[in-house]
Amino acid sequence: MSDPKVVWIPSIAPSGLAVYTSDHFLPWQGDLFAGGLVSQDVRRIDLDGSGNVMGEESIPIGQRVRDVRQSPDGRLYVLTDETNGQLITIEPGG
Repeated sequence: MSDPKVVWIPSIAPSGLAVYTSDHFLPWQGDLFAGGLVSQDVRRIDLDGSGNVMGEESIPIGQRVRDVRQSPDGRLYVLTDETNGQLITIEPGG
């Protein structure tokens, strides 16, 4: 058994995980995206070619994140877990 590469204290209550495989946004290629129910954000976990964690970025959503998925065209979608839930597209900032 291996130790985890990322630990969140306090927990973000992770839900949904996507590995970004598209070349649509090259800086994200190979990174992980984890939704947070409690943190109400998406965490981008920057990995190097060997799978080592190089950094982490919080992308605020402002709602409980239920799932994160990559579409066939390379866009990243977030599904929120609220009464009036939303399907949100996220893209890298300038």
